[in-house]
Amino acid sequence: MLEVEPKTGEYAEPLWLGSLSVVDVDKAAGKVKEQGGKVLKGPDDMQNRGRGVLVSDPQGAQLVLLRATGGDPLDDEPEMGDWVWNEIWSNQPQETSRFYQALGGYEVIKIGEDYEILLNDGSWHAGIRPVVEDRYRTRWVPAVRVIEPEAMLDKVEALGGVVWLRPDESPSNGDTALISDSDGALLMIQRWSSERMEEAQ
Repeated sequence: MLEVEPKTGEYAEPLWLGSLSVVDVDKAAGKVKEQGGKVLKGPDDMQNRGRGVLVSDPQGAQLVLLRATGGDPLDDEPEMGDWVWNEIWSNQPQETSRFYQALGGYEVIKIGEDYEILLNDGSWHAGIRPVVEDRYRTRWVPAVRVIEPEAMLDKVEALGGVVWLRPDESPSNGDTALISDSDGALLMIQRWSSERMEEAQ
């Protein structure tokens, strides 16, 4: 379980908005509603981006379902400064897991006691992390690849951000820090290697 102390009793906007690739945006939007989620805006054709729809899952986490112009990017190893991972934090993780399995056709494996991985064709695509019941709304939290997260924390604070969890604090394993940027949006900065990912798999 992850528990961090928010500034004002709950996290507010803004947030980082992730996207999920789908073959048919309109059909996927209907699937969201069938599974208890909401369509918030669209579907729309977005110039130079593709067709997308803003939705929320039944627990309220927002994301964009997207059919990108030109197709999806390759699953190459992310460079330093690239997005490397995405987690959904949920106070109802079983319901969250069922929703994304139905929406994206994911398989699920468990890592440790309560962390789940969403897989497609054997590849890891996102994690589901339980958070304290009724205290935090469900949301997606992305991670950025960095060389050394601990070395960046003074800069985070100097730029107006907040450090919520240092790499040496539980449940981090020494490779990840949880921060919010100067606007309050949560994200993780993470030391990551493909070799360690292969070992975990």
